[in-house]
Order: sequence, then structure tokens, then C-alpha cells
Amino acid sequence: MYPHHLSGPHHCIGTARAVVDLVFQQLSDMCSSNGECLTRGDLKALHAALVDSLAAGRLPWMQDVFKRCMDARVQARVTLERETIVAAVLGLWLDNTINDVFAPQIARGGVAWPPVFLDAVGRCIVRYITPQVGARLFAAYARLASRYGADLSVSDLKRDPELSLLVTEMLLFLTSHDAACDAIMLAQAVNDAMQDRFAAERVPDVVVDTEAMAGFLARTRHVIGLPPKPPATP
Repeated sequence: MYPHHLSGPHHCIGTARAVVDLVFQQLSDMCSSNGECLTRGDLKALHAALVDSLAAGRLPWMQDVFKRCMDARVQARVTLERETIVAAVLGLWLDNTINDVFAPQIARGGVAWPPVFLDAVGRCIVRYITPQVGARLFAAYARLASRYGADLSVSDLKRDPELSLLVTEMLLFLTSHDAACDAIMLAQAVNDAMQDRFAAERVPDVVVDTEAMAGFLARTRHVIGLPPKPPATP
């Protein structure tokens, strides 16, 4: 299971929003006390007061923000960043499927195995199927980050209609009958990535065969509510 909170720039957005709210509240209070009028001198004085307060009265608040961000970075299994957004989102939707289909490989490779698998599959999707999906997923994430800030959760992501539609579209392309990235190509891409990651550690049997990859793709169709893929026409 993924943790309720995720790691990513939405934590920074949450902090930025809190600071913006603080500044505008101070401006509103000053404006009310000054007859609904602020001078340049008033703004300068407020700026100085706010800067002083950050290092004094608001240091505990800043410490809480820092701790929350660091905890999310250390504890979360999923980090939502522009470069990794495709693999991260795939993991949110396919975590159980990957654990079931590739249980032997994960048992041998440990917790490092699923991220390598997801990164390889994500790169294939971007390269061969839908190159713009990363930018579209990140835009959807940015919209949710702006709404929820540091409280953004896996449930928020999975309930969002736009993000769910993007994931369905991505997985439909991946598992379609005429997919450019089929089980053989995916298995090869994954195994190349596993070789790069585990060769130095000499971990045995972390690769996948075409049959297992085909089973993964079949299970993936079920995740997005599609019937089994029909057999290829001779």
C-alpha cells in the first residue's frame, strides 16, 4: 500500500500558499486599520515586520513545515516529479498487479525491483506510444497540487476524472491489439533496465519473460475495466 501522503513539489506549493495567505491577511488587517488605504511606507514596514517574524515567532511553524517535507521525502515510495511522473502514476494504478504478477522477481530483487520495472515501462510508453503523456500527467498533477497543497493524497489523485482518463488512455494504448510496444519489446526493455540496476549486486533471476509480461498486460486491461485482448488475426 502506498502512504496517504506523497513526496513531491505539492508540499512546496502548500507552504507557498500558507505564506501567501499570511501576507495577504497582514495586508488586509493593516488596510482596515489605516482607513482602507496603504502607503508605500506601510508596505515597507509590513515587509520588515514579516521578515523579522519568520526568524522569531514563526520559527516553530517553519520547523513543522520542514519536518513534514522531509518526512514525505524519506518515507514515501512515490515521488511525483516531472521526470518520473509517468512511472509514478503507473505505480499508483498498477501496484497490486505488479506485486502479484512479478512476486518471484520482487522477492529476489527487493523493494528496488518495482521502481526499475515502472521506469522501464514508462520510458517505453513515452518513446513508442504517447510522447506527450508525461507533460499531460504533470499538468494534471500541478492542478491538484494547487488545490490540495501538502495534503494531496493517493485518493485525491485516483478520484480525479482528468487524471483517471489520462491513465486509462495510456494503459489502453499500452495493451491494445496493435500496440507499438508489445510484450516482447517491454520484456526486453525491462530486462535491460534490470541488468543495469542489479548486475553489480549479482542478484539472480530478476528478469521477466515474455509470458509473464503478457500476463501483466492482460491484468492491466482488467484494471481499467477492459475485456481480455482478442487473439491476433493470422
